[in-house]
Amino acid sequence: MKKQFLGLLLTILSLSGSIFGQDIKPDWENPEIFGINKLEPHAFFIPFQSQESALSFDATRSDRYQLLNGYWDFSFIDNPDDTPNEFYSSEYDISSWDSIPVPSNWQLHGHGMPIYANISMPFKSNPPTVPHEGNETGLYRHKFNLDSSWSKDKTILAFDGVQSAFYLWVNGMKVGYSEGSMTTAEFDVTSFIKEGENLLAIQVIRWSDGSYMENQDFWRLSGIYRDVYLYRKPKTNVKDFQVVTDLDADYKNATLSIHLQLDSPAKIFKGTIGLILLDQAGQEIIKEKSAYQQAEVQLNFPVSNPKKWTAETPNLYTMVLNLKAEDGSLESIAKKIGFREVEIKNGQVLINGVAPLFKGVNRHEFDPHKGRALDENSMIQDIKLMKQYNFNAVRTSHYPNQTRWYELCDEYGLYVMDEANLESHDLWMNYNLSPVKFPEWKNAIVARGIAMAERDKNFTSVVMWSLGNEAGYGPNLDAMGRAIRALDLSNRPIHYESKDIGIGLNEFQEANVIGKIKGGMQFYEKMSAPANQEIGSTMYPMPDKAQENALADTLRPYIICEYAHAQGNSTGHFKQFWDIFEKNPTMQGGFIWDWVDQGLVKKDENENEYYAYGGDFGDEIGDSNFCINGLIFPNREPHPALEEVKKVQQFVKFDPVDLEAGTFKLTNKYYHTNLDFTELKWELTASGKSLNTGNIAVSNLKPEESQQVQIPIDYKSFQKNKDYHLTFKLVLKDDLNWANKGHEVAWEQFTLAEGKKEKAFKAVGNPIQQTASNNGIAFENDAFSLTFNTENGQLENYQKSGKQIFAQGPKPNLWRAPTDNDRGNPNIPFSVSNGTQWINMGLDQMQTHVGKYIIEDISDNEVDIMVKGKLKSSATTFAYETTYTLFGNGFIKINHRLIPPKVFGGMAKMAFIGGLIGILIMLLILILIRKKVKRKFVKFLLMVIPFLVLLISLAAFGYGIKDYFTMKPLAKVGMQLLLPKEAQNIDWYGRGPFENYPDRKTGSKIGLYSSTVNAQYVPYIRPQENGNKSDVDWVQMSNDSGVGLLIEGDNLNISTHNYSLENLTESAHTSDIRDSDLVTLNVDYKTSALGGSSFMYNFLEEFLLKEKEYNYSFWIKPMNNSSLKQ
Repeated sequence: MKKQFLGLLLTILSLSGSIFGQDIKPDWENPEIFGINKLEPHAFFIPFQSQESALSFDATRSDRYQLLNGYWDFSFIDNPDDTPNEFYSSEYDISSWDSIPVPSNWQLHGHGMPIYANISMPFKSNPPTVPHEGNETGLYRHKFNLDSSWSKDKTILAFDGVQSAFYLWVNGMKVGYSEGSMTTAEFDVTSFIKEGENLLAIQVIRWSDGSYMENQDFWRLSGIYRDVYLYRKPKTNVKDFQVVTDLDADYKNATLSIHLQLDSPAKIFKGTIGLILLDQAGQEIIKEKSAYQQAEVQLNFPVSNPKKWTAETPNLYTMVLNLKAEDGSLESIAKKIGFREVEIKNGQVLINGVAPLFKGVNRHEFDPHKGRALDENSMIQDIKLMKQYNFNAVRTSHYPNQTRWYELCDEYGLYVMDEANLESHDLWMNYNLSPVKFPEWKNAIVARGIAMAERDKNFTSVVMWSLGNEAGYGPNLDAMGRAIRALDLSNRPIHYESKDIGIGLNEFQEANVIGKIKGGMQFYEKMSAPANQEIGSTMYPMPDKAQENALADTLRPYIICEYAHAQGNSTGHFKQFWDIFEKNPTMQGGFIWDWVDQGLVKKDENENEYYAYGGDFGDEIGDSNFCINGLIFPNREPHPALEEVKKVQQFVKFDPVDLEAGTFKLTNKYYHTNLDFTELKWELTASGKSLNTGNIAVSNLKPEESQQVQIPIDYKSFQKNKDYHLTFKLVLKDDLNWANKGHEVAWEQFTLAEGKKEKAFKAVGNPIQQTASNNGIAFENDAFSLTFNTENGQLENYQKSGKQIFAQGPKPNLWRAPTDNDRGNPNIPFSVSNGTQWINMGLDQMQTHVGKYIIEDISDNEVDIMVKGKLKSSATTFAYETTYTLFGNGFIKINHRLIPPKVFGGMAKMAFIGGLIGILIMLLILILIRKKVKRKFVKFLLMVIPFLVLLISLAAFGYGIKDYFTMKPLAKVGMQLLLPKEAQNIDWYGRGPFENYPDRKTGSKIGLYSSTVNAQYVPYIRPQENGNKSDVDWVQMSNDSGVGLLIEGDNLNISTHNYSLENLTESAHTSDIRDSDLVTLNVDYKTSALGGSSFMYNFLEEFLLKEKEYNYSFWIKPMNNSSLKQ
């Protein structure tokens, strides 16, 4: 009965309000028309002519299937109203038309403009109307041939994805119309086709009323971008089926239920249904045949202790349905199914009775060359990377994906949150007029949810439905939820995050101060609270706020649908989220935003390729690089942040039991998998150099079981000046379908002892000579020479044995090229980003000004150069003191002290001036009251005003005092050197090998690393701060002959590049980066946090760098033909 009800509902929805083209307004501007002659949605399957062909799972082996992909004839116009009459006729002249691949997006084949938009519509919102002029339209034609076998069957034409609306003609006859770009549109073309050559014609319209429901944060691309195919079915056929696998109370045995809906034009149902179930080895588990006599058939079979499907154990069985009708026709359908049960109990989502943490990521369908026309190889690459980096879940943000994606998630093992194609970000957030509130949009919205759930209901990997994204809240969403619950017999839980915020941002921006405060509080309160569905969800909370949300409602699971915004150099404080996830049972993880940088390949005027973002094609929305939020680059190379995610999300925990005895414990934190597929490796190192290694067999640990291991550690042999670390690595014993043997699935590093640094150094080497030079004082002996520049207080042209070690010595530096998170969002009220504050302070324009310098000969071969000066910009002045101690062997010790300013900033000055004016006004009013005013009411009023003025004045003074004592944020505290271009080799001891930062270094091991300067560059699509290495004790920079320098210090931050900091700061794309004549080496004492979001202030205070006094030191030691750290 559920199926009959939904079929009737969909028929009413798709036909309501229109008879083919007779409306006053176009179908594509009428929200009540979203399909004409479209078939009801159903589960995805391909019919085959036999069981043997069905078991191939190869659609090309079905004689009932014909793929129509390929090069089609194509014409592009700028207005759908200009569509030529009869273009769909075989008589129409298309000799001037182009050709275009199907599937594809026409904007990536020389037609129209790619547009990136996040919130705003790509045109002025005026629902349901859309622009006509500039509404790009693609006209497609394609010829195909059919043999006589197609004439006796029912023939279906399927479009898996067309953006955003289209009309269909076959052989010159109008067939139908469709909206809903992300799910399959099917049409019965039996009466339109013929034996021999057939002509297919499609008019695709870029903008339609459906665009208001497809306002997702992605590139706005158009065309036929998924498969187009025909399939045919015998007169009696399987119209739809649903597979349900119910597990018993012990989650051991199962009941396999298949709910079939048959179709027959004569409504005569008589024949047999055969079902075969094969296990992973191809052995028959079930082989049954039964007669049917009605349209709806339910088959139930007990299955004893089947292998269960989870993301860790993606055990799939093969089910074949063979429908044989009385007329002898046969239809075979094969489907991979898994036995798994999803439910909510005690405030937790359970998979087969176990509550996993969802280690998830949001994924857009995107390819840098093909847009949304993805191929299978790209999908497999994504899934393998997700598995390798310890993800177990993916959200199809923000629309149903290709069906092949779900098949691969079934096969490889990923939990899927399947999301309906509904987002109305602009109408919701800017105008508070989301379609989910209004009855004329209800049918279209409900149909989108039904189309998703019907198509995807048999994919085992789908464990949650999502009603959409950022569309606000209203009765139409509740209606969609009810419809999905009615059809889904597996009772998957439903997620939805967005809320009715009560006020649009446009209204907010036009409000007065009180209105802004009230609206802002209302907005924040509603946005930060979980929405009303089975799963509590929010976006981008800080860790403590996420915990607060979860603890406020422990009756349902709390899963963050978007967090850890990965735009550019980001994903800071990720570990802090997982610390609270693991402590709170109803907090079940979240989905990182997002998987892949949406950068389209483009060439500059010099034919250099780069990845383009919003605005690069002439679009003027203004959302710039907000599409560049991925954990991987468009070419699928991982960002360094992905290593942090992998470490934090690993499924094995290591703990010390007794460090002195060398005893440690590893615990299996998988939910359904024993650890017998792994082996344990360990290594003991002394200041990065390997002392001992070993392998340990891992016992067959079940989830939550632990194993103790003992490592032979001879503490007595430890040297006092060395660090000792023990590193465990858990690796794959054998090849798996998602990773090769030896792949590291988990690791941990323990510090056994920290070496004591040598504090004293006895001067060695020959006496140092001093002579005046053009711009300062020269210091030299037979070992080295350098110049102290008396104007800027820096060391220059340092040479050792006639070879240059550095061109410019250590220069104080407080600036880094702002990350996307540093830049922040200028549209957030009452918020100023760190990057803006840095620029306001002039940290990017700092110059050294020497106040005085003192040169003191400590001995013949030791000289101190003490510099006191100012580090100044037009807005800020820091005091600094630097002491360079030169030794006769060429070693240099640098001691640096940075002293922050204590001055009244601009806002503080305004506050004090305002406060003084207020007090003067108060005094004038009091004088006026005494001398002039006689009326009691006026006198009373004038007596009240001074007190109000006094309160405002005191508040202004208070703000000024607070501003005076507030420590402003700093980008970094450190020094910068410029080295000869030949110094291209880098070796260091610290964290690595990839970049890491104070709030993103959990995933970086301490060790010895060797690399090159070029390899330190991380090519973020909008260039920004990159390549830092934390907790570095020493770094060597050298040429191929071993000439260079060694920097030594305590827990330094090091980065080096072949471009200048100024060039990095100014660059908009990677193609703007220019190779410099010198190598830049940053030696930083401290660097600021990365944070977790670019569009709201999302930093943990403990990792921020504040404006205070800093004292630090490090050594520079020249190298000549050999390493000092061999």
